[in-house]
Amino acid sequence: MNRLTLILIVVITAAYIVLAQLDRSAQEQRDERLLGALATLRDDARTRSRTAEAAVVRLGASLAAFQRTVRDAVEFARSTARTAAALAEPESTAGGEAIDPIEDQVLPPLPDGVSPLAIRTLDVDAFLADPRLNPDHREVDRLTKLRLRNTLTAARHEFERLEGQIHEDLLETSSELDELGEYVLYGPDEPPAPAGRGVLSCAILTPEGSKIFYLDQEAYPAVHETRDAQQEAGRTGIRRAMHILGSAE
Repeated sequence: MNRLTLILIVVITAAYIVLAQLDRSAQEQRDERLLGALATLRDDARTRSRTAEAAVVRLGASLAAFQRTVRDAVEFARSTARTAAALAEPESTAGGEAIDPIEDQVLPPLPDGVSPLAIRTLDVDAFLADPRLNPDHREVDRLTKLRLRNTLTAARHEFERLEGQIHEDLLETSSELDELGEYVLYGPDEPPAPAGRGVLSCAILTPEGSKIFYLDQEAYPAVHETRDAQQEAGRTGIRRAMHILGSAE
């Protein structure tokens, strides 16, 4: 083997080694790109999976909230129906409701210092915050609070309805008495005499002073009966709310 042949063998061998290394480097780069693509796909799949799981959780929460809303709506309808039935008049007096004798035995008495007139502004929060009505400072669930609200609202509406009837009766009666001259005229600076027990009064203001009409119970029983029914509506509404609170678990 001459020198030239030896040189050619060395050159060819070196070229083969270089080509092999280049091919291996290119393969490694392809493998790295493939592994990178696979890692990206894996991360994307994980992200999509977490997103899907979060969507499922949100959907479940939304369904649960919807179910609660439906249950509340159904219970509201049932509670309203029960309230309407409870407020039904077994026998009415002067257009107002009469409390059933059996129910009267079940309901707690109205506490001292609590006026039936309180029903005008008595809402659930005020009811629960009043130590006379909620002496144990009980906290109630949403269902009990809904029942209390329905009961107090129904009683307040009945109270206000009867109050409007009283004002209408007083106005009609005072107009009749005015034509008959059956009134007491007080000067502009003269204080009217207070109405006594069992007497209702109303006034008409005139340039000469105040015309005061006094309606005693014997002469005008109808308006007094309506006033009594109004008081009973407020009293019964508060007592029913106390019974609901006391019966709540």
